Amino acid sequence: MKHSVAAREEVRRQLRAHPNLKQHLSSRTAVSTMSKDDLIALSDKLGIDVRAIAENTLQTRGVEGVLKPLDMQVMGYNEQPPAFSGILEFDMAIEPRNGSSRVSY
Repeated sequence: MKHSVAAREEVRRQLRAHPNLKQHLSSRTAVSTMSKDDLIALSDKLGIDVRAIAENTLQTRGVEGVLKPLDMQVMGYNEQPPAFSGILEFDMAIEPRNGSSRVSY
């Protein structure tokens, strides 16, 4: 299952807050540099349900919980009024290079 950035951050937050984390890691800050597979393995050891966190994040944050920050910025541009409205006129001529043309549909 693919986990969103928000879901991974929530898993990291819950791992840091877990009382038994010191038994598995030397410091709470080590959670920040762990890979996704390591986060899931440690969560399983500590009894944290990663799937439930991912589903809850999707439900509570909607699409914002799935998209990366850059994607959110692009989505914001799509919802804003266009920067340009009107007609842009220009001339264009299309000529075949060898004098004949063929159109296929």
